[in-house]
Amino acid sequence: MKLLRMMAVPLPLVVLLLISVGQQSPGAETRTELASPDGRLRVEVTLEARKFPYPSGLRPYYRVLYKDQTIIDYSLLGLAGVLEGGAAYKGVGRTTGDKVWINDFGTRREIRDRYNEAVISLQTKLHQVDLIFRAYDDGIAFRYNLPLRGNSASVGIIDELTSFNLTGNHTIYAQKAGLTTIFYEWPYTKMKMDDLSPAVRVTVPLLVRQGQGPWMALAEADLDGYAGMYLTGGRRGAHTFQATLAHKDSSQKYRVTGKTPFVTPWRVVMAGDEIGGLLESNLLTNLNDACALADTSWIKPGKAAWSWWSGNLTTAGKAGGGITTETMLHYADFAAEAGLAYLLIDDGWHKKGDITKPAGQLDLPRVIQYCRDRGVEVILWMDWHNLAGRIDPVLALYQNWGVGGVKIDFIRGDDPEMVDFCNTVVRKAAEHHLVVDFHGVYKPTGLERTYPNLLTQEGVRGLEYNHWTRWCDPDHTVMLAFTRALAGPMDFTPGGFRNAARGAFKPSADSPMTQGTRCHQLAMYVVYFSPLQMCSDYPDAYRGQKGFDFIREVPTVWDETRVLAADAGEYIITARRKGDCWYLGGMTNWHAREIEIPLAFLGPGTYRAEIYADGDDAKINAESTEISAETVRASDRIMARMAPGGGIAVRLVPVD
Repeated sequence: MKLLRMMAVPLPLVVLLLISVGQQSPGAETRTELASPDGRLRVEVTLEARKFPYPSGLRPYYRVLYKDQTIIDYSLLGLAGVLEGGAAYKGVGRTTGDKVWINDFGTRREIRDRYNEAVISLQTKLHQVDLIFRAYDDGIAFRYNLPLRGNSASVGIIDELTSFNLTGNHTIYAQKAGLTTIFYEWPYTKMKMDDLSPAVRVTVPLLVRQGQGPWMALAEADLDGYAGMYLTGGRRGAHTFQATLAHKDSSQKYRVTGKTPFVTPWRVVMAGDEIGGLLESNLLTNLNDACALADTSWIKPGKAAWSWWSGNLTTAGKAGGGITTETMLHYADFAAEAGLAYLLIDDGWHKKGDITKPAGQLDLPRVIQYCRDRGVEVILWMDWHNLAGRIDPVLALYQNWGVGGVKIDFIRGDDPEMVDFCNTVVRKAAEHHLVVDFHGVYKPTGLERTYPNLLTQEGVRGLEYNHWTRWCDPDHTVMLAFTRALAGPMDFTPGGFRNAARGAFKPSADSPMTQGTRCHQLAMYVVYFSPLQMCSDYPDAYRGQKGFDFIREVPTVWDETRVLAADAGEYIITARRKGDCWYLGGMTNWHAREIEIPLAFLGPGTYRAEIYADGDDAKINAESTEISAETVRASDRIMARMAPGGGIAVRLVPVD
């Protein structure tokens, strides 16, 4: 495998990336190629002296090809303030990697990490800058590295100069974020590249459809000690994404500071013939460090009972229950009865501003012990402000209490300070054997590989929006499977059983409803990946109801994942395996569909298919669910008939 790199610099310092085959004199224009192990993806890197609009000197550019078709045209590389122009080429080194690692907390248990890598060394006035490129079979990635040479030197990055130059006015699926607000709960919109401008900022991951060409996604991985990456558009007709870094305010000169050795996150271009290949990819996790924990046996994936979404209803099912001992014991009984791993105790459990003291109406020690006696762990919610500055003592206290994990909310930022806070919490939580759920936070970048106690995170417009808006409908929920889900675990909080057909939904915080059918909600437990999943509704909304037995049985981590049928933003059919059992989840937007699902993935033998399908009247009565069973083999097919906003869920169990 070969790796190609280039860099360009438009401000103070310049760093250069280059892969060369043979001797090149410093300053000469060069071109080199790096190929993926299977040869389908290639990176070409050139070092050129283009003057306008950047300072004079050599700058690196890169181009990405898929099956000899250009998907990223020559695009500038660089870091303003570090690598801008005038860098000198020092040399290139190449390596390869090929190993299989075990992931007990992901979408696939055995993951192959195979790539070719090239490291191009450049010298600016102040720094040596290495451009590191990797080529995988499902994408390419690159990052900037400033190694330690002698005494540690200060690093100040004004912004990132990295660009992604598309080959035309392609269709993109993107989340607009505004230029100042850092918020990952806007909708994802299908648009054209020409709809963007330098005044429009979008988040990653971002999905691209190149006409009849391959699917592509832009993302970042291994975010640590750095700011999150956003993209802005270029001038109309340029079809270029320009990287820009998160920051607290526009007055600060440097968006990232540090000392050498210093490395940036990976910039990632995923590519494949089918959208399903991108959704099955483990590229972002592969680009993170291996697990840092010697023992992961204490980390428990699973589902949680959760009182907040249904309005903390009383044991009699009435509003106004609050976070009381009686209410929490009621939910604890439900968790134990349903075989759930956790009870999540949300906002209202502690005294105002002090997350070390339970509120007067809650006997927390009693609830924790009550849960543990029944095989259930407690997760405690908190505002991040109340944890900042005292992470160690608070988490040590929770471990002493017997708490199983923490849910941390209202982070809403991926500037370096907030990234450092989140990564520190995950590392410290691992020391105290606590799992972590981040809410009100940015998207995942693969940290869950290094610290698998990070079970899930929000960074999405989730089911909670049904409390106050109509913005979480099936058009949105299907779109998430192709956009936000590319980044990693997604705490959408599915499972609402008060289901409303189109036109019948009303926002409500007490006994809230969902939009679309019950089977649409069931399918989310397969389509959406999250090692920690919520059973969001009130216990009596589940007891004796069709479909809850599927939720009880469905796993939250998997041995294998297949996307069987998909059309971005329209519908998706996903199959996942745990042990010998397969689970299918199918979701459609507000359009009814009939999709034939081939079962060739099953392999030999016969299976009992337990099918949860939209009822004949589900278009009007969204809770209508038909349950059937049949014996099937790999040569058979299942017909998914999904109502508007509908779905299908299937459990396939070996007969022998």
